[in-house]
Amino acid sequence: MHDGPLDLITGYAESLMQLGALKGAIAAVGMAVATIMSGPAAVLVNLLLTLMTFDYLLGFTRAWQLRSINRTKMVRGAVKMLCTPLAVLVVAALDWAMRTVTVAWMPEGVTLTVPLRDLFLLYMCAHEGLSCLEHLGHLGVPIPPALRDRLRAYRDNICPPAPQQAAKGKR
Repeated sequence: MHDGPLDLITGYAESLMQLGALKGAIAAVGMAVATIMSGPAAVLVNLLLTLMTFDYLLGFTRAWQLRSINRTKMVRGAVKMLCTPLAVLVVAALDWAMRTVTVAWMPEGVTLTVPLRDLFLLYMCAHEGLSCLEHLGHLGVPIPPALRDRLRAYRDNICPPAPQQAAKGKR
């Protein structure tokens, strides 16, 4: 139990610092590697890192405001911040392979160019941006529905939601 508001805030800050430093280090190293591998997509990688950081901070602020800070959710967030850069690396490797490997059935000189890395980065940026907007909305910041809907449309045009996710989102 906490004796007063100052003890409560101190406890929250200690929890944030324990996992926050780890999450920050993981994200920084992962995104640095992803930036190197991404080349011209460095702007998107940096945007994704920024949005992931804002999402974490806004989520923590929202949980703090609701007095519902949960260590399990914080650890889950740390794992997500570790896995996202790894996913960027995997997609960038696939993108590189698709651009450099010759497909037997393709005519000589014809290349198949699908910007997987860029599409994945755009999807992840839209996803993190939506999460930030949702946190801001719960914190009382007025978010124009048209802005939220437009960002959701960008995300869903890149990767339409699975049928069960679409039904869940309409409830």
